[in-house]
Amino acid sequence: MVGQKFWVARLRQVLTQHGQSSLRVRSLEVPGDFGGFDNWAGVRNSDVLFRVGLRPGSSSVRARAFDTFWHLLRFAVPRATAVYYWIGTDVSQTLEAMRGGTIPRRAVRDLHESLHLADAQWLADELRGIGIGASVQRLPGMLTRPDTMRPLPEAFRVLTYIPDGRPEFYGGTGIFEAARELPSIPFDVVGGAGTWIPHPLPNLVFHGWQNDLTQFYQRSSVVIRLVQHDGMGATAVEALLFGRHVLYTYPLPHTIHMVFGDTGRLVETLRSLSDDFRRGALGLNAGGRDWATTAFDASTEGRRLVDFVLNGASKPVL
Repeated sequence: MVGQKFWVARLRQVLTQHGQSSLRVRSLEVPGDFGGFDNWAGVRNSDVLFRVGLRPGSSSVRARAFDTFWHLLRFAVPRATAVYYWIGTDVSQTLEAMRGGTIPRRAVRDLHESLHLADAQWLADELRGIGIGASVQRLPGMLTRPDTMRPLPEAFRVLTYIPDGRPEFYGGTGIFEAARELPSIPFDVVGGAGTWIPHPLPNLVFHGWQNDLTQFYQRSSVVIRLVQHDGMGATAVEALLFGRHVLYTYPLPHTIHMVFGDTGRLVETLRSLSDDFRRGALGLNAGGRDWATTAFDASTEGRRLVDFVLNGASKPVL
């Protein structure tokens, strides 16, 4: 397994935890393990090569070095099945490169000679649009789950995630405008300090990076995830696990589907939910909680991934 360090480590942990004694998992870091003879000796016996979350054909120096490393792996173990695991931005960037004709032909050839997994159905749909067939396999993430189910708080409150480095990507403008239009509704923002806002708003509070969002989910009624592009958004899923109502820019069951950039609809939806809450007509999102508990069971997803490695990845690429 090679690719984005965090997800490589997570997938290796999952495969090791749920795999059989005959399944051995090795991960390599680039460029740290590039020339390790012991690592290469182990790689030569591999049946499956996983590439996780790094799109092919990027022009940056680091990306070109990684692509070179990947093609060396493919050359060193020609009998191994190559698998691309798509997790989000890697898809949108590949689509842009393919449609713009900027992706190298070698990378395109490798894509069509490999198997593909996608973290969400919409990622698989996007890949299909450029001739790549991908099976949906959710990343077995480390989701925050409630120990006990708490009712909605006494006051209507909104939670969202916006890092300072990418506020536009995470719908920052829309969130700011919604908070300005709805001054009676408090908005909590995690992930950044709000350095990007034009001026402070009394009901828009920034809490910076948080390692544990439990208390934020518990004191919220609605969780918003507005993104230009996404894999399976962890905050949306976690909010459902806590029984909260979710506004999301992708069609996830038991959430309210939003269109990115439609601030008017965002404001009206929040106003309507706030009115329902005030009338006592907005309770826990029990349907969402039950669905997410079953759909995102870590053991089930882990076993599915193991089954793919042991069975699905052994099939020849057509």
